[in-house]
Amino acid sequence: MKTALSVFFILITSFCFSQEEKLVYSSRQITFYGFDFSLFRYVDPDKVVNVNVNGLLDPTNAKNAANASKIKNESPVAWNTYFFQERPEKALRKQFKKDSVYIDLSCVLESAKNINEQTFIDAAPIKLSTTQIQEVINSYKIDKPKTTIGLVCVVENFIKSTKYKTHAETYYVFFNISDRKILMIDRVNDGDAGGWTFRKYWGIALIRNSDIYFHKFYKKRLSKYK
Repeated sequence: MKTALSVFFILITSFCFSQEEKLVYSSRQITFYGFDFSLFRYVDPDKVVNVNVNGLLDPTNAKNAANASKIKNESPVAWNTYFFQERPEKALRKQFKKDSVYIDLSCVLESAKNINEQTFIDAAPIKLSTTQIQEVINSYKIDKPKTTIGLVCVVENFIKSTKYKTHAETYYVFFNISDRKILMIDRVNDGDAGGWTFRKYWGIALIRNSDIYFHKFYKKRLSKYK
């Protein structure tokens, strides 16, 4: 009896997931809200200077304050604009197999204001939960959406460390814009950084991370819904 119930539960769960995935793939238009850095960690042990007794960056330290302030106030814009310069709407339409991909960075640039300057530069990576990601999406103010389905990439870690390997870790989250319900979520824990400027260095990591997502997750499922 328990076995039968377990099989039934698995079948029902799989059906629900497939229906939600079908909404994503059947929609001919999506809105891409960009990369959200509000919860991310910039993992660079060399930049963790004078950690206080609570294990947090000491905001009174001049080097900490300069690093944190610059990254928080400048980098989310720079990294997002770099990505969309390299992956414009036309290229995204082709990858996603959509008629239209609207780009709207207003939500992620607003949420970037919530980056905690005392905690986001860290010596070790973190792991985000689905609950945390859902709370981020719930906070978005979307007044007049152009589509029913949205996509946001919630950045978990930018890691610049020989111990953990230098790369980006990101969640690709499709959601129903009307009620913010997550429809499909995938974590990509790869994407090497590269380039001479800070903007390009991590912008390339996002490009490579997204390419892995398209081939390993999105494209692989696409054949089921053609």
